[in-house]
Amino acid sequence: MFQAFKINSSKDAAKKKVEFYAENEIALISENNDDDLLKSLRKLFEKEFKKNNYPQDLYMDKFKSKEFYELIYSKILNSKELKEFFSELSDKYQCGPISIFPCKFMRNYFPNTYGNTSTFHSDAQGQHKFKYCERSLSNKKNIMGKLVINLQKNSKYGGGIDILPFSYKKNMDGTWQPSISKFNFNFKRLKVLWILYRLLIKFNLGNIEIPFTNTILLNLFSRIAGAKTVKLKALSTLVFGQRIFHRGTPVDPLIFRELIKENDEISFKKGIPANIDMGENNKFMIYFWYGSQEGLNSYIHLLNNDKREARNSDQIKDGWTFEFKNNPIYKDYFKESENMFNEAINRIQKK
Repeated sequence: MFQAFKINSSKDAAKKKVEFYAENEIALISENNDDDLLKSLRKLFEKEFKKNNYPQDLYMDKFKSKEFYELIYSKILNSKELKEFFSELSDKYQCGPISIFPCKFMRNYFPNTYGNTSTFHSDAQGQHKFKYCERSLSNKKNIMGKLVINLQKNSKYGGGIDILPFSYKKNMDGTWQPSISKFNFNFKRLKVLWILYRLLIKFNLGNIEIPFTNTILLNLFSRIAGAKTVKLKALSTLVFGQRIFHRGTPVDPLIFRELIKENDEISFKKGIPANIDMGENNKFMIYFWYGSQEGLNSYIHLLNNDKREARNSDQIKDGWTFEFKNNPIYKDYFKESENMFNEAINRIQKK
């Protein structure tokens, strides 16, 4: 793990959280200390993944537990903190309503640093290939990102995310780059990191261990770039924008080597299979998209125009339509989500 990122307090007023988000493209919204709720959610989560033969992830339309969704809404998504944050964020950027949209659940997805699969990325990377998306990303009304609920704390077993602070200020593969001179050094380091990442992965060198440091080459360059670990309690609600570079927190190298000794299915090359049962260290992550109409329009434009996303695009659009009609989170509570989605689809169809 890297040094801890100094996140805002969940007790901050909504306006202060939005100010922190505007500066850092990430913010802690709320924390929940209900142990019974955590146990119930983890039990229901495991049950759904078992029914589906333990995939690495499940899109929400495949996750059928109504009890799970009711708990998530009533105990977390219905919070005063989240509603006030979205309202304040909307006011700041004058972007209209901000709502949540389906994404997916992930079980035991541990980026494998030894297998070179733990590189940093931004969720907006693919959009820079399209002029419409490129223009949209430079629009302050383009709000889009992930809302994350982690069902475990971020520890040496992973369980959360790492970020490159300020990386959203100048995406390495795009032109969305406000000029903020005091961060220029960070920009240069990130640019160099990106080049080194590509070389290390291409020649399979990122997993070389640095003697006496409990780290590997890929993580060493991450530290040079200023990577930080977002350390959160279980049942925290976090939001991070699509422009910031991030990755899932990998298992600590020392822990990883111990796991290899304990389980023949775990290896340096293959990492940790999704069907492994690690008991209380099983990693359960809940992801929703959140965004404004402008942000959603750009995302749907990507899905509709990127050939590499063609299969994924149909799956996502069909899955979202199913969710809006059947999931109580959207059918009964976040009703504006379906209207915003339909508007984004209609914009595409008119072209």
